[in-house]
Amino acid sequence: MKNMIFGLWATSDDSTSTKKRIEQLQKAWGMPTDTPALLDSAPLTILSNNPEGFLQGWVGENYFLCFGNIYDFMVPVPAELNDNKLGMLAFLYNMYGDDFACHVNGAFSLLVFDSGKQHLRLIQSRNPSSMPFYWASGEWGICFSNYMRAQLAFAPEIATKTDPEGFYQLLYRTNIIAPCTFYDQISQIPHGSLLQVETETLVEYDPWQIPTDRISDEAAALEEFENLLSGAMGRFMSDTGEQVFLLSGGYDSSVNVALGSKLSDEKLTTIGIGAKKYNTDSAYACMVADHVGTDHKEYLFDGEEIEKLPGYVCSLETPYFEPGMLLTCTAFELARANGKSVIGGEGTDQIFGSCAAFAYARYAASTPGRRMLKKILHDLAHTPLTSKNVFLSRLENRFFGPDNINSWCGAMGFRDSDIREVARPNT
Repeated sequence: MKNMIFGLWATSDDSTSTKKRIEQLQKAWGMPTDTPALLDSAPLTILSNNPEGFLQGWVGENYFLCFGNIYDFMVPVPAELNDNKLGMLAFLYNMYGDDFACHVNGAFSLLVFDSGKQHLRLIQSRNPSSMPFYWASGEWGICFSNYMRAQLAFAPEIATKTDPEGFYQLLYRTNIIAPCTFYDQISQIPHGSLLQVETETLVEYDPWQIPTDRISDEAAALEEFENLLSGAMGRFMSDTGEQVFLLSGGYDSSVNVALGSKLSDEKLTTIGIGAKKYNTDSAYACMVADHVGTDHKEYLFDGEEIEKLPGYVCSLETPYFEPGMLLTCTAFELARANGKSVIGGEGTDQIFGSCAAFAYARYAASTPGRRMLKKILHDLAHTPLTSKNVFLSRLENRFFGPDNINSWCGAMGFRDSDIREVARPNT
């Protein structure tokens, strides 16, 4: 794994035992045991297999380390710090203390060591960042890393017991939500939270809040949304360079490509994923790419890709199942071969209502929807269990039509009619 960091906030006086643990971690990373630490300032030690992969350094008495992306700041900062992100972080920390990250706009994970106060803060932005922050405590102190395997190499004993709540989440939701992990003794820091390491206190510092002064005029709201999205994309494109756009042909990715083409003088590179044997969204992606005029790269699955699944699961570390995992990982591999950064439409189903669950909710909120729900409840109560699959498939067809590409089934690359044939009970 590249760009791994590992930190130890030592509370034990047994330096010999701690040194042996660190050496076994370095061996697991393939690093010489005499490799200097990224930071060695008691009681804090930080190691990395790629020190150049992070924004990090001292500013006065404070040490900062950041991985992810910082785009801009929510409050005015001195003009002389415009090109100095470490200086900006130090300025905000001195002004606002632990709440300073509220004023940083981006998707990032931050470490702040205040050597004067002997405080250590591990911070996750409220926006999903590129890496998690795992932490665990033991007789040696508190260790933390952006990869769980680093902690397991340092202290294998922390993985001897599973977390019942994390296991339940895996079975119920197919993924595990912070602060839980699969292991009882390892936690992860939730987004919008910070860990006060010296007291092992987890604090929510930047929760999401729905504004009370929402725009009521639809046209004005759409204009504001487009301006915000264009501005965010423009900043990202100027900061990262050599972008690759994931393109499915759906609302979210198509909007990204359309806006990106306006912001760039160069032809965009787009990535599409399809399959040779199934009716997928790839044709729609090609239509959008042709309309916008992108350099479109397409990969068509043939089934052999299943051999890569164990490697993908291993790289994720935390147990996770999502039906599109193979598609997503393959898309990122293709993107890595064609650029340095990726722009996708993850997380926008809530905005565009492009999954069946959100479409159901929209319809149910309408007057016809409420009448239909009463009929649904009646029919469900009088429908034999053996025919519920067919009934619910017909219900979805009644709402959205037989070939709706914006339902969850469509997003999975199958037509609703294909799903109904698979789901139909044997008679």
